[in-house]
Amino acid sequence: MKVAVSEPMAPVYTAEELCRLAHAAWTGGRLAGKRAVLHVHAGDLPTGLMPVREVQRRTGIPADSLMVTM
Repeated sequence: MKVAVSEPMAPVYTAEELCRLAHAAWTGGRLAGKRAVLHVHAGDLPTGLMPVREVQRRTGIPADSLMVTM
């Protein structure tokens, strides 16, 4: 699954929406016996990686399941 955060051209996701997406990717991967990853493109807005850090804080999903590109 792929999303973009802190990007002017991307939709704005709430923390709850990002948590749901990350949880869905993580759970789906675990049920399938595969590595679960949420790919996140972080744009150049001042919020930076804060949305990704908030998802990890709220869900406890391992950091290696949240792959960030810039």
